[in-house]
Amino acid sequence: MLQLVKRKRCFQHSRRVCVVHYNRCKTHVIKPLSEKCFNSIQSARDVRLQSTDTVHRLDDICNNVPLEYDSERHGVHEFCYKSFTNVANVKAALLKCLKFDVKKSPIKRRKRLTTPCRESLLPQNRCLFCDKGPTTRRGKFTALSRCETSDGANMIREAAVNRNDFLLLGKIADIDLVAREARFHEHCRKEYIRRSDRSYHFKALCSDIHTYIHKNL
Repeated sequence: MLQLVKRKRCFQHSRRVCVVHYNRCKTHVIKPLSEKCFNSIQSARDVRLQSTDTVHRLDDICNNVPLEYDSERHGVHEFCYKSFTNVANVKAALLKCLKFDVKKSPIKRRKRLTTPCRESLLPQNRCLFCDKGPTTRRGKFTALSRCETSDGANMIREAAVNRNDFLLLGKIADIDLVAREARFHEHCRKEYIRRSDRSYHFKALCSDIHTYIHKNL
């Protein structure tokens, strides 16, 4: 009876796939993946993809991270999860690049190779709003977030219209911000939209006052 129970458990584990599998992983037990841990994996993926070091980027693993959470199919090896989400060295390297950003000589600069897929993306290392890369805020590292929903993209576009921000509108006009993976600091996005709401309500109030005065004169 005990052997049957063990087999059943092994079968349940075998249905799941480690979403951040390392080839050097020697563990065979795949643990269930919680939604919180899945979000941690997504955050680690965003940080890693901002690095130019292939050792930190782990493109082969990052490209296999699912976009949507599935509790039935997704799992992790404990070794793989800890290795992938440990991005302290990646953040330290990014901060070092920010502090010691040495410009290369135009003569020694290598010609950049691009693919049609990469050319279609918006800048991946600069914020859509402040045009800066990963930075520190209140002593903590702040990575660039990715625009992932059409609702979020529409909010950004509406905020630019309300603020008459023609500079930003020129960048995002007729562009799918989700497909082209627009990047931004989360605090920049919130501040931009919040100020836009204030500006919009102020203009609406002024318009109502003007209409009221015009009708009652």
